[in-house]
Amino acid sequence: MSNQVKTIKRGETLFKEGDNLDSVFLIQKGQVEFNLNRNGKKIEIAQVRTGQIIGDESLIQNSKAFYTAEAVSQVSFLEVPYSVLKMQLDTVPGGIKMLVKSFTDELKQFRQKAKSSGLEQESTPCSSDIRAGRWR
Repeated sequence: MSNQVKTIKRGETLFKEGDNLDSVFLIQKGQVEFNLNRNGKKIEIAQVRTGQIIGDESLIQNSKAFYTAEAVSQVSFLEVPYSVLKMQLDTVPGGIKMLVKSFTDELKQFRQKAKSSGLEQESTPCSSDIRAGRWR
């Protein structure tokens, strides 16, 4: 794993909705917006700031990115491959694994609610598969 801090400029993306993720991103400085693109219109669903982690919901559940992560300001971050985290997770006691999974499930539910809320406020129609978080 590289400990090198990476930087992206405002408007650049860490990943896009539907991407297969293989890393988590530790935001060291800056602000990242989660958004969806529906019929050419960007819908903001949440923002994260310095000290937060993104991409972690796919670590345990092997799912695609639910949203696009776009820099609102210049963002400095560390990218940590899932393989490194999974190797570390394999060495911890079962209770800790259960706790991590619980936190991950709660975070996924929270982000899904934020996504649904953003879509409900949007007048552009989208399929029930998208609302349910199922990607083609």
